[in-house]
This record gives sequence, structure tokens and C-alpha cells, in this order.
Amino acid sequence: MENKLKPVHAIHLLVYAPAAHNDAPEPIIGRTRLMKMVFLFEKELAKYFEDKAHAINFNFEAYNYGPFSKKVYQALNFLESREIIEIYPVPLYKTNRYEMGIDRILMSEEENLLNFQDNETYESEGYKITEKGEKIITSPEKWFSWKNLTEEKKKALINFKTTLINTPLTDILRYVYAKYPNYAGNSVFYEKLFSASV
Repeated sequence: MENKLKPVHAIHLLVYAPAAHNDAPEPIIGRTRLMKMVFLFEKELAKYFEDKAHAINFNFEAYNYGPFSKKVYQALNFLESREIIEIYPVPLYKTNRYEMGIDRILMSEEENLLNFQDNETYESEGYKITEKGEKIITSPEKWFSWKNLTEEKKKALINFKTTLINTPLTDILRYVYAKYPNYAGNSVFYEKLFSASV
């Protein structure tokens, strides 16, 4: 069987990866942040993990809050259902109120798009690796595992994740909309972000 990096592998690696100066896996806080992180992984980092014949493709589309992919949700559901990652609610006092507001609006919009019927999707979410997920991603028997990555690839993932979990969400959105304007056409935040003084 060929070794092709799939969305589940990419998200598994992103959730497991530590941040700089931290050996432990670092959780990702906020669905909007995760969605944009996966988008930027596909556009800017995936080239280090694939060849042209096996390019990873999340099928991102321009939506109300920028790039959106149903494949991200399918991968998250797969990983959570197999207890590889844990998706948990994030209390308001542990996050930025404005960022949580973006998350809540986005999740409300996506509920209609994906036909969700779960009111709990209105909570801001965190994503962290489970003990089972850590065993899988560190097993040398798995071709996509952290153990089998080169030091260059590990460093690229760590730097990428460190930057994106520490950058304000509005700055990430500005970067995405500026660099990838084809995915900003439907964004309700586009004009607001770019009309604001920097």
C-alpha cells in the first residue's frame, strides 16, 4: 500500500506536535484557528511531506469566514471516534472573548452548512492528543509517525504550530485573506479586517 499523506494524518501530526521549547504535545484552541491552520498546512507546509503525485487535498472552498473544508470535519470525527484526539469545550475565561465570538458565529454558520443538530457545537473547542493517539503517532511502525519524520520536518511542524497557536486570530485571518484572496471572496470579515487601522 502506498504511503500517501491524508487529512487524518496531517491533523494527527498537527495536534500531536509540540510548540517550541516544549517537549509535550500542545493543544490547539478554537475551531476557526484549527481550520485556518489546516488550510495553511496544505498551502505552505504539505510540500515537505508529499510528492506531486500524492498531493494532500482538503478541498477548501471560499466561505463566510474564509477557507472552509468538510474534510477537516470528517478527519476530526474519525480521529475523535477512535479516541486518537479529544475535542473538549474551552471555558470563556481561558480564551479571548473576541476570538470565542468568531468561533461561535463560525460554528453556527457551519451547523447549517453541515446539517449539525447539536447545540454543543456553539461552544469554543480545544483539540488535544490522547494517550492512544500519542502511542500511534510515536510508533516507528507507522510510516507517517513523528518517529519517522526527519529533523527538518519536525522543526518545520514545530515552528509552524508555535507561530499559529501564538498569533492572534485576526492576524491569521488577515494573512490568509491577503495571501490567498481567492478564498476571501465570501468572507464577512474581509472588509472589516482590512478597513481597520493596522
